[in-house]
Amino acid sequence: MAFLVFNRSTKFDFYNWLADARQDVYALTSKPMNRPGKYRMIRKFDDLGVPLADQLALELGRTAPIGFIASQSEYDMLRVAALREALGLPGQSVQSARAYRDKVLMKDHMAAAGIPTARYRRMTLAPDLPGFIEEHGYPVVVKPVDAAGSRGVRVLREARDLHDFQREQTARQYMVETFVEGTMFHVNGLLRGGRYEFIVPYRYVNSSLDYQADGCYGSLTMQPDTELGERLVTFCQRVIAALPATDPLAFHAEIFCAPDGTLLLNEIASRTAGSLIIELIEQDYGFNLSRAWVRAQCGLDSEIGEVRRPSRYSASLMFPTREAVLRSLPLTLPFEWCTNVYVNGRQGVVNGRAASYTDDVLSVIVSGESEAETTDRVAQASAWLGERIEWQASH
Repeated sequence: MAFLVFNRSTKFDFYNWLADARQDVYALTSKPMNRPGKYRMIRKFDDLGVPLADQLALELGRTAPIGFIASQSEYDMLRVAALREALGLPGQSVQSARAYRDKVLMKDHMAAAGIPTARYRRMTLAPDLPGFIEEHGYPVVVKPVDAAGSRGVRVLREARDLHDFQREQTARQYMVETFVEGTMFHVNGLLRGGRYEFIVPYRYVNSSLDYQADGCYGSLTMQPDTELGERLVTFCQRVIAALPATDPLAFHAEIFCAPDGTLLLNEIASRTAGSLIIELIEQDYGFNLSRAWVRAQCGLDSEIGEVRRPSRYSASLMFPTREAVLRSLPLTLPFEWCTNVYVNGRQGVVNGRAASYTDDVLSVIVSGESEAETTDRVAQASAWLGERIEWQASH
């Protein structure tokens, strides 16, 4: 038996995570692989989305003893599900992958199960968007039905925003939703063998769209046994039960809590999260959820163990790139509770406006003994960095 992996990340250490199985690993990737000499084959593509990658996977599946296919990116879920079905391999089906990828289909499943979401419509004809706005009013949110990382998401607050959006030419499928006022949370975990091996709630620091206004953004570990924490977990389980079953399932669910306490699904992905959420889980709960998911996709023990409560409470802060010259960027922070600093920006040059909340010049992880203490430290770190990351207009 052998494993085939699809990779678009430098954070997924496929070979080391699967090494104890003592099986060959084949990789189709757009990024350099760690320990490349250990792989049976590595085929690198400038763009992993090209059909040639699928063709090569089919050929490998018919000539090599491939037993499992693993992937990590939102953009490969549906194609890998189709490859599994074509090759008769276990794992997520096309029906399941499509329901998690297509946000309109996802919300159709929620509507059928009576699970609250924003009001929504697929945009297929020119009158769909203005008609929806006429019916529901501003503001509205438009987004690609299959995007990830808040890429391509726009909030239209007035007629000028609608005009600007309609001037753009796009071949992508979009949907429109009513704007939800409230606080956003996310729930992450792994379902395997019909059992939740891990499921925990997190709170967003600011909004996942704050990068569009040059604001910082991140996540904060929640105390899981509070009333709200337990409500979020139960709600996420209802969402998963309303979608086509798949096993194993890693998930990242974004959930609104409206001012009146109502929970509404924003969206859910059948993968682990990005934007330092995996790092927070590893720091607080002691294991790498992406490693556990890769192992589960390949039929191996996830090795999560019995994890119930965090050993500490950590949070991430990310400062987005801007269409401006980065003049000053601190490389360290004077706080012992700042455990990690990641520098991505380039001083003295225009870094470019963020296209996604993952596009940042600097990100940090802070930690505390309680959710309240970490919340205070997030405010301290945010204020300190906000005063020291300096930009200058590029023209």
